[in-house]
This record gives sequence, structure tokens and C-alpha cells, in this order.
Amino acid sequence: MRKTGKIILAAIAVLLLTLSVACTPAQADILEGILQNVDAANGEITIVTKDGKTVTVTIATDASVETEGTPSTLENLEPGVSVEVEVNDDGQVARRIKAQQAEIEGVIVGIEGDEVTIETERGHKRTLVTTDTTRIELDEDFPGMLSDLQVGMEVEVKFDPTTQIAFNIKVKEEKKFASEPGVKWGIVEIRVTDPPPADVKSAVIHLSNIEVHRVSGNTSGWITIIGGPSSFDLMDVIGITEVLGRANITAGKYTQIRMDVTEVTGETADGVPYTAEVPGGKLKIVRPFNVDAGTVTVLTLDFDGEKSLIRTGNNRFLFKPVVKLLIDKEKAEQGQEQDTEELELEGTIDAIDGNIWTMTIDGETRTVDVSQAEIEGEPAVGLLAEIEGTVVGDTIMASEVEIKETE
Repeated sequence: MRKTGKIILAAIAVLLLTLSVACTPAQADILEGILQNVDAANGEITIVTKDGKTVTVTIATDASVETEGTPSTLENLEPGVSVEVEVNDDGQVARRIKAQQAEIEGVIVGIEGDEVTIETERGHKRTLVTTDTTRIELDEDFPGMLSDLQVGMEVEVKFDPTTQIAFNIKVKEEKKFASEPGVKWGIVEIRVTDPPPADVKSAVIHLSNIEVHRVSGNTSGWITIIGGPSSFDLMDVIGITEVLGRANITAGKYTQIRMDVTEVTGETADGVPYTAEVPGGKLKIVRPFNVDAGTVTVLTLDFDGEKSLIRTGNNRFLFKPVVKLLIDKEKAEQGQEQDTEELELEGTIDAIDGNIWTMTIDGETRTVDVSQAEIEGEPAVGLLAEIEGTVVGDTIMASEVEIKETE
């Protein structure tokens, strides 16, 4: 009887084990590799597996997404990240996606070759590697390259914590530099020159602004040199230089110059007017330079007219500027040496031309540069203004302005 009971129990155990195996779902296949593309609209992802194969799979409606073990979404995944994708038996449907993706915010403290070192607010440093697929976004979402990155820029970086490869570097919005009491001032002058473009009578470049990028310690920002519309004709600067504008700015280290090109218009050699296509609308030249106190730093934009203005068809043109930045120093004219003493002045606004005001102060007509000033109130011709600032040559560099009603 006992023997019969043991046989029955053994049979039941075998039956339960068989049923358990029969009810266990088939082992899912695992694809490991680099995420190449996320097509959320069509519900697909594409990865390049470790053996070099490119595989596109459909995302199951109930698929789960994890980033570093935390529930996430497809929208948060960046191409370039390492992924482990669990798919069904036929390898066509993704049921689970696990990504190795991390993020860091901080200031660039070093760039060497393809490596960028970031220091966080708490002082932690991490060196990340860039590749040909690393996406770099400059301020205003303007696409950039590794050469556009500079020490001192504040960035957000998404990267693979296993390989330390960065797949997205975004430069955070940079604030304009404000003037500081007791700073030393230099002068920047923007000039332009050009070999002639081919087969046209005129090629007028219309600009809305020109800025230079300053780096100071772990901070950086843009300073306006020309804040309003400006233009020049490439045919008028052949073999000569034309001054576009100048400004008194803080002495120090600068890394690049940029400008917004609003349009290019002109006339062909046979008298037909044209408007050239301007892809992107921005021109950026990366080349470090120093602005020295009491010195005029001359930045000459040497356009290659023939390569910059391309004829694409019947009186159709494309403007893709090819520009070399020439840097020269000139001694400031007599009387342009800086006076770093902060002054308090009051006068009436006679005229406003962008950041340059003409004012009557103590019975004299004075030029006031407010490009780096904090302005309280709404300026208008005829109003009184109290100004704090320093005098550089014949110009008052304002740091603070308070607008008052006339008495």
C-alpha cells in the first residue's frame, strides 16, 4: 500500500512538472546593439546589432521602456544609445527595451581631440567621447560641430555610461554679458573685404546684427557689436576694407564671431535684379582672439566672393559664405585710453540709434553706449536719463541707466 502511494505521488509530481514546463512561455530573443533610429509615428525602432546587422522591429503596443532601470518612454531615447531589446519568437516585435542612457549638466572645462570634459555644479568631472554621429546643438537650436564647442560653455549632455560616448551635446542658452565696475575696455572694429564675385554688378549682404563670443573663467556669453540692420556690397569692397561698425567692449578672451544674414540682393552683369537663397541665415566663424585694453582689435571678414555667391541657374543664386577672419591690432587713438573710474552723469536723450545714444550732459553733446547696460524705464528722445559708467575716449560706456520724465 505504501509502495502504491509512493508511485502515485511520483506520478503526480511528474505530471505537475510537465504541466509547468508546458505553461512556461517560450524564451524571448534578445537583440543587443546601438539604437540607430526611433520612429514613434510608425511604431518602429532600428538598431545595429553587435555583429553589425541592421534590424528594424515593430514596437508592441504594451512594450515597456527602461532607461538605467527607470521606466521611461520612446521619446526620451536618443540615437546612439546602447540598448537591449526583448523581441518575440520571430524577432519582429519588440516587447521590452532597456537603454543605457545617462545625462549630465555642467561647464566644459577641457577639449582634447574628440574628448570633452564636463564639470558639474558640484565639482564632479566626466570626460566623454564624441563621434561622427554625436549631435551638437548650439544656442537657439542651431546645429553645430565639435569645433564650435568652447571651454566655458554650459552644456547638457546625453551619453552612454558604459562606453562614455556622447550622442547629444546641447549648449544651454547663454546670457549677454553685463559690464562690471572697474573693468578694462578695448575696442573691436568689424571690417569687410572681398575678391569680386563672378558675373554680377552688385551683391548686397544684409545683416541684422553682429556679435562676438566672450569667455571669462567658467562663464561665457555673446556681446553685441552691431545691434541693428547693416549692409555692404561685395562689389564695393574689392581690394579695400569697409568698416561695418565698432564698439567698446570688455577686454579679455573671445572665441568666435557670428552674424544673422537676412538676405542677399543684387543685379546680374546684364542688369537683371536677383535675390539669392540664404540657407540657415547665420554665419559663424570660430577663431580665438584677445581684446586688449586701450587697443583697437580689428576683425576683417575676408569674403571669397566667387565661392560665396554661387549661380545655380537662370539668374538664380545661392549665398553660402566662404569667409576668412583676419585679426589685427591698432593702437587706440589719442584720447581713447580708458578711464576706469565709475561716473554718475545725468542728461537729456537727443537721439537713439540702436545701442548708441546722443545725449546733452552738462551742456555738451556726448555719445553713450548702452549695449552692456541695465536700463530701468523706457528710453525715448527728450527724456532725462541718469547714467553710471566709465569713459572710453569720447564715448560713455554705461553700466546702469535710469530713465526719468523731463522736469
